[in-house]
Parts: sequence; structure tokens; C-alpha cells
Amino acid sequence: MNKVLIVEQEPILMAIVEKRLLAEGWETAACGDGKTARELIDSFQPDMLITNLLIPFYSGKEVIAYALEKLPKLFIIIVALFQQEDAKEEHLEMGVHTYYSKPFDLEELVAFIQVQKTSSSIH
Repeated sequence: MNKVLIVEQEPILMAIVEKRLLAEGWETAACGDGKTARELIDSFQPDMLITNLLIPFYSGKEVIAYALEKLPKLFIIIVALFQQEDAKEEHLEMGVHTYYSKPFDLEELVAFIQVQKTSSSIH
């Protein structure tokens, strides 16, 4: 259990997160749109999904719904701009595990991911 799919439309942010997770020993796949994300969910079979909500072709919410349909035990983190509390609650009810607002502390995100990995929360 160490495969993470990163879905982020900002190429620099996507590359930074991917590079940092690679350094922690994660196998990564990354893309910048919902269509490719759905294809990678099927082919890469990630243990964790880190996604933005505002992405081209399919929204982050649609990607999350698709991912949970295919991989019900998938650990999901949203990284997005400020969102209203009721929308956050809706995503948590869908099966999202946590939400980070941009800008976020990369080391805090990585530490959270590592804790989840070592506590066997990610299957």
C-alpha cells in the first residue's frame, strides 16, 4: 500500500507534491484533469487520491464519486481553495477523509499522509 494519484490542474503544485511523495517512498501517478484521473483510477489502482475540486473535464467531486465506485476503500484528500463549510461536509459524507485549503503547508500534508500510511488507515 503505497500508490497515490495526484490530480491537480496547477502543474507546478502537482510536480512539487509528487516529488515530495516520491521522496517518501510512494509510487505516484499525476494528472491535471478529471478524464485522465478516471483512466488512472482504473489502470493505476491507487491506495490514495489527492485531488483538487476545480479540474477540467470532470470535476473533483465527479472524480471522487467515480473513484469510490471503483475503489470503495480509497483514502481521499481534497486540496483546494477555500470552500464553504456545507460543501466540505458534503464531501466528507461522500467518503473524503480530509480537506486542505490552499495555500497549505506541504510538510503538514506529507506528515498526515505518512501517519495514515503507518497506522494502516490506507488499504
